[in-house]
Amino acid sequence: MPTYSFKNRETGDIAEVKLSIVDLDKFKENHPEVELVIVSSTDIVSGVAGTRKMDDNFKDLLKNIKKHSGRKNTIDTH
Repeated sequence: MPTYSFKNRETGDIAEVKLSIVDLDKFKENHPEVELVIVSSTDIVSGVAGTRKMDDNFKDLLKNIKKHSGRKNTIDTH
């Protein structure tokens, strides 16, 4: 269940409330003295499993780009 941060307009206090997204609008209607604030972004990481090896086709593509991009390029083809 997501955690939302609400700031009281009168006191400036910030409170965290766990609500389902379905109940969020109802909560805001029932508590007009608070406003939704974003304190920090959510860290979402999915599908990362260590380092990955570059595909040979992609390496060939990078080599071709490097070859045609001039002497001072910094393209890493390894």
